[in-house]
Amino acid sequence: MRIPNEGDLKYSILVPVHDKLGPLQKCMESLRNQTYPNYEIIIVDDASCNEVKLYLQFLEQIDKRIKLSRNINRIGTGESKNLLLKQSTGDYIIFINPTDYVEMNLLEEINNELKKNKVDIIHYNTIVEGATPSQVLREYHKDPYRYSKKETDIISGEEGIKEWLIGNDQVTTTPWSYCVSERLYDKVVFPNTSSFEDIPVTPVLLANANKVKGIPYVGYHLMQHDNPNSNESDTNKRILLQRKLDVLKNIISQAIEIIKKTDIKIDTKMLLINDLKRKYNKRVEQLQAKTNQVEEPTK
Repeated sequence: MRIPNEGDLKYSILVPVHDKLGPLQKCMESLRNQTYPNYEIIIVDDASCNEVKLYLQFLEQIDKRIKLSRNINRIGTGESKNLLLKQSTGDYIIFINPTDYVEMNLLEEINNELKKNKVDIIHYNTIVEGATPSQVLREYHKDPYRYSKKETDIISGEEGIKEWLIGNDQVTTTPWSYCVSERLYDKVVFPNTSSFEDIPVTPVLLANANKVKGIPYVGYHLMQHDNPNSNESDTNKRILLQRKLDVLKNIISQAIEIIKKTDIKIDTKMLLINDLKRKYNKRVEQLQAKTNQVEEPTK
């Protein structure tokens, strides 16, 4: 492995973990085998099961790039991400979902771009794949590059908001597709939730960025897994769906208030706020359709 030279950019790969050993092993293999040498992998184990705990402890022992901490009691994804940020020492930060994986030259591609163009944020692209036979079937007729974006020149963060956040039917802000200068995270805090926690964060990162760039490189594999609640009773499914909707409503409200305080232009703020409201309404329709399916009597 090449030893990094003084002055090489250092990257912090941040991974909030809770259970799911199989996907986690594939994720960690892709992170530990990056072709670019100067990086750290910081993991917060959010009170995972014992087999995940032992696996992560083993990785920490054999790989000095890994920094591991463990929550005795589960605190959720948002708070885990805040803990990860406090431990990072890199020039740029990348968050990775532990059930996904990345190309082994992800950091090399990003670093090559940053050597040519010193920007605050690099946006790279994603491919969606089924992780199980049922998810492979569900993905069969879908566009695997549906969350990818076209290449851009160097643009402002405000222009990045228009390019990457507005008009996309995906409710989340796709945090897995951004490499962000560490200084931008000084001004954000993830909300205390285990879902939708990035919605109030990514717009602010872009709003505070001076220069951003979208590259065509596809470096992230977003894996679609089976719903862990599929075996729940119909009553529990309805309760879980409603809770999810309540969380989203609260997060959207938080995001709108935070966006109002940014320095982007008023018309961009309104475009973003209206788009968040539209996406919320679309998710309400989707969850209501799922609720109606749950309520339909078995024939």
